[in-house]
Amino acid sequence: MIRKCFAALAMLLPIASRAAPQSHAAFAGDMLRRLQAAMPDRTLRPDLDDAFSIEIIDSGPTELSHVNLHNLYVACLQATPRECRQEKARFVADICQPVMPVTAASLRLVVRSAHYVEAANAMVANDPDKVPVSESIGEQLYAMLASDRPTMTAMVSKDRLRPLDLSPAEAWSLARTQTAANLPAIPTAAKIERHVVDLRGFEYGASVLLDTAAWTRLAEAVGPDLFVTVVADDAVMVGTMTDTVVHSFRSAVEEDCAAQPHCISTHVYRFRDGRWLIAR
Repeated sequence: MIRKCFAALAMLLPIASRAAPQSHAAFAGDMLRRLQAAMPDRTLRPDLDDAFSIEIIDSGPTELSHVNLHNLYVACLQATPRECRQEKARFVADICQPVMPVTAASLRLVVRSAHYVEAANAMVANDPDKVPVSESIGEQLYAMLASDRPTMTAMVSKDRLRPLDLSPAEAWSLARTQTAANLPAIPTAAKIERHVVDLRGFEYGASVLLDTAAWTRLAEAVGPDLFVTVVADDAVMVGTMTDTVVHSFRSAVEEDCAAQPHCISTHVYRFRDGRWLIAR
């Protein structure tokens, strides 16, 4: 496998003569071609939920992994054409390394749309042990067990947990703790009653939605007008807003979502009885 990758890299270095692509789609398409050339024995396809993510499906035992191109794109925007070519070649070489096993320390919880979960489950519908571990947290929103890696995030299934001697429940609890360690604090009632709080720039920031105990306390403090938007992993907005205002706010959320490389949801959410429900 590695030999194939390095052979492919020799061809890949001269491709792309510009430092920055004209569009997200052009950049992602270029990287998809490079990665497919380096991994001819795997099936690659664009992630329908993320313009800067590529799904990789092993030709052997099926594993659904996602290659994240966001950081590479930013690096190329800031690089010379030659540097960008080198960055792309290094990126492909890294991806071609043997798949790293899931470790206990790599476990995280991520928030994804129902569409994302359905697509991931459909890929392995014939093998229940390979279905990613997930849990509904509200309308069209799920938490998923994932393995955090330098260049990709891999969804974790039951069969990937066996070498760790962890049950799905044990892995979930550990992942929750490890994810929460790097999340921003949920804003106080006093803060969101003064203004909307924008939580951006935190890796797996959308996972703040999983602290149901904290959200229950906040909802009790501010009342039924509490709202949240979760347009991306690193873009969550929290505030108070009446139903009348929410209706006019939806278009702004949809625009924000459209501007994200990876949009999770276009909806405005309310917190009701421990779950996230779409504001109507």
